Amino acid sequence: MLMLSKVRQSGTDNFYEVVNYDISKPDIFDISILNLEGFRSTFSIQDRDYYIQDGFLRSDAEIVDIFSLPLGNILIRKKYRTFFSLLCDLVTTKSFFIPHSFYTVGEDIVGENVTSFSNVRVSSSTMFVGFSLITDGVWKTHTVMGTDDQGRLHTLPFYIAIPADSSLSLDLELVSISMVNNIKCNIYLYNNNLPLYPFYDPIEYIPLPIINHLFYKQCKFKNAVDLFTLFLEKRDVVSQAQDQFPRDFVKAIAVEPSIRPTSKQRRDNLLVKYGISASYDDFVVQENLNVFEKFSFGLLSQLDLYTIDNELMSVVYKLRSQCSLYSLLLMELRCKIFITDLVIPPIFDKIIAQGGCFEFHTSVKRVR
Repeated sequence: MLMLSKVRQSGTDNFYEVVNYDISKPDIFDISILNLEGFRSTFSIQDRDYYIQDGFLRSDAEIVDIFSLPLGNILIRKKYRTFFSLLCDLVTTKSFFIPHSFYTVGEDIVGENVTSFSNVRVSSSTMFVGFSLITDGVWKTHTVMGTDDQGRLHTLPFYIAIPADSSLSLDLELVSISMVNNIKCNIYLYNNNLPLYPFYDPIEYIPLPIINHLFYKQCKFKNAVDLFTLFLEKRDVVSQAQDQFPRDFVKAIAVEPSIRPTSKQRRDNLLVKYGISASYDDFVVQENLNVFEKFSFGLLSQLDLYTIDNELMSVVYKLRSQCSLYSLLLMELRCKIFITDLVIPPIFDKIIAQGGCFEFHTSVKRVR
């Protein structure tokens, strides 16, 4: 996707900072500083966050006096794999998380003491990353990343189970080959093996539209996951995690959306009204759905409501995997902001990230 990040007005000339961001290559920020002729050539690409309306350029780009980047094209790359690079790989390869305290090396695992990495939970208000599992009939949170008593980022050890027929190989300690709920898996130990935040080359720079784009996508898929999960709850197929994120962290880079998440009560009411609505189009107009609700119910409208549960569960898995990927990529950038002055200058506690989508912005806050 092309994102117009900044516009520099220099006398009668304008220059444009355009970011080409591809979710399949998240370790690269492809940035071009273009003159007007070069900028016009980008309109041949459909997937962009700017357009012409009534003869005027419509965009959320920041107007600036100078650019921190030179004219031309620059590829900013992540130097090394990070903790979040690993987690993203584990989400896409259908690997399993095992709490460190729940596994004895060499033993097979049967039951609920394991979960897919697609079920990772990422807090928007704290630096918490973890998983929720049912233990003795009660939901329990297992933290894999957070902040310590001094407000420093840290990770906690955990085990990774990768199906033996997977092509993914890890540069971690292989501690066992065991059966995990009847699936033969290679079991690895993660124990603070990778950096938490990225280092960029040739310069340290994070375009704000990427932050907003990632959070927009996270919110979009999270809303859909919550709707489909509630739908399945009503059919007694699943139960949603009821535990809370840990709240005792002293420092964080928090993100808040400009569109408030749909409450459980509203989702419940909307599902009832959707079921008795004459048509999907009438339902959208009558209930004044926001952009995330339109996406979620649009997906639901494409399915047969009597579809078998396994097929619906497959849809939820795909939605949750997408939500997890976007939330992890965003948390990686939040960790970078946490330990540097990138994005939020020292004299400020908050900035607004725009671009990368339409009608949405992200408040990025430094909680001290």
